[in-house]
Amino acid sequence: MNITGQSSDLVDIINLKEYLPANVRLADKSFDGKITATVYIEPIVSKDLTVAAENISVTGVPDGMEAEITSTAEEYNITVSGLSRDVSILHDSSVTGILNLTQWMEDNGVEELTPGTYTIPVTFNLAEDITVVPDINIHIRLKNADTDNQ
Repeated sequence: MNITGQSSDLVDIINLKEYLPANVRLADKSFDGKITATVYIEPIVSKDLTVAAENISVTGVPDGMEAEITSTAEEYNITVSGLSRDVSILHDSSVTGILNLTQWMEDNGVEELTPGTYTIPVTFNLAEDITVVPDINIHIRLKNADTDNQ
């Protein structure tokens, strides 16, 4: 079924016999092979949210190091988009984010982190089909756990 340009539910009758490989037939000879298929179409909705900085944490900090978020923003404004059933349940306080250093290293081909300042993208705890704009990047400082000078 082609749903291109469809703005409402689509109902179509499909003849399954047309999709059977050669020398294959339906087991029930009384069944004519026709089914009714329904594709439910739902629009994408958007919602503005404000995520508090304290709802964002750092994971994947290398052993022997500490990470400190150095960005000064107290909150981050995002717009989430997706199906109404997924977006309607989201609230400012229910959205959290992660600065995943392990994932950032993999994505950027970095094998080892050293003390210094890094800019890491936030991954929000949202359903896979939810999109977030804009991308939020947060500055962190990595230092050795046993000293404040690095």
